[in-house]
Amino acid sequence: MTTPTTTLHPVPDIVEQAIQACRQGSIPTALDLLAKAIARDARNEHAWLWLSGLVATDSERLFCLNRVLQINPGHVSARHGVKMLPAATEPQPPAQQHSEQSCAFPGCASGRRASSPYCLAHWMAIYRPAISPAAPPPAEPEQPPSYLSASALAEKLGVQTHALLAICAELGWIERADRGWLLTPAGQALGATQQRHPQTNVPFVHWPLATLDNPALPRAIRHIQSAGEAKPNSERALRERAPARLRTTDGHLVRTQAELRIDNWLYNAGLVHAYERPLPTEEEAYCDFYLPTGRIYIEYWGCEREAALLDRKASKQAIYARHKLHLVAIDDQHLAGIDAALPVLLGQFGLRLK
Repeated sequence: MTTPTTTLHPVPDIVEQAIQACRQGSIPTALDLLAKAIARDARNEHAWLWLSGLVATDSERLFCLNRVLQINPGHVSARHGVKMLPAATEPQPPAQQHSEQSCAFPGCASGRRASSPYCLAHWMAIYRPAISPAAPPPAEPEQPPSYLSASALAEKLGVQTHALLAICAELGWIERADRGWLLTPAGQALGATQQRHPQTNVPFVHWPLATLDNPALPRAIRHIQSAGEAKPNSERALRERAPARLRTTDGHLVRTQAELRIDNWLYNAGLVHAYERPLPTEEEAYCDFYLPTGRIYIEYWGCEREAALLDRKASKQAIYARHKLHLVAIDDQHLAGIDAALPVLLGQFGLRLK
């Protein structure tokens, strides 16, 4: 994707171009556009919010979310994002790998200042106060949030309504009812509301406009569309270092012999499952296997030796615990006795095998 010309474009248009690039999986283009937008208007809350979903560390993510809240203290998605980060996280300005002459701000190709790793525009964006102390914004939004139907939300995201509903169900935000969709506690936490048709009483959900800013949604769409590039040192990049070449009984391609055994066991047990699905979190993370029945996530942790893999394991364990997701962790001992171990591990979440 070619980076659009931004010289004469208003900043909101540049941010919208960045959002579209992100949804299409063109992360370098999105970073380039967000860097340009922030350089021109450091108070654009949407640019900082979307940048928070693209930076590499929790500390950088917290810095970006804090900047959103400095500009708009009532921002629902930013507040939720801060709550999801580890309590001990310390904010750090976003930075990318850069040469001695180039700016460290993600996506910026300008020259740096002699006394700073950033160019002048991004140095001012990072270190200049985001709000005027004499006129702070209100602590709560003055207007009630706008809501979207599922079809309107799907149209804005460029997907079919039935696909969006399936994604929201997999993210754990809604669950299927007899003739409609019911909101889950996770969906309520996003600010969505349960509705019923006045004539048929069929349940459906209205989504707050801020749902469009939730990074988990476009990430899940990109995964289904198989679009996008893996960021360096991300979990996806670590996974792609070992190509999926082993064919399972049900046709999946997996990466290791251990995953082959687990996948074949799930198939032979008659359990519907998906391989390498993104977690329903704002952090980018993938499970080894996902079981829609019971919303159970399976991780095989038996071969982590590298420091990067061990660090990612610890990070993912914290993500599972923080979001209270149903995690089944399998090690080499479980794998050796998989026929006895997996029914017990799955049973702790109410999944009983016939």
